[in-house]
Amino acid sequence: MESPESWNALTASLAVSDLKNPHAAWTFIAIRGFVRDDPGDRDSFVRFVREEEARGEITGPTIAHRVAEALVGAGIVRPSGMRPDPWGRSSSRRRELIASWNAEDRA
Repeated sequence: MESPESWNALTASLAVSDLKNPHAAWTFIAIRGFVRDDPGDRDSFVRFVREEEARGEITGPTIAHRVAEALVGAGIVRPSGMRPDPWGRSSSRRRELIASWNAEDRA
């Protein structure tokens, strides 16, 4: 596993997302402006997630890091996604904020 201290905003956002629901994870990173959202980009993301999930946990980078690297390699990541977010602090706060919106709707 890579050190969470080295995470960028994209990797951290993927780490705090539920990659079992890739469309929700995509929405989270797209609305934050970390990725381009052109036709085909979402499908590529879902494919990357499925491929990495099929590989499972490995000794080395996390699934979130591997998916983030695949997005970088595909040219889908915007500069804002590369900003540092050590330990996913900013991404976790943003995720909690969004989750609270859903909780309010259910109440």
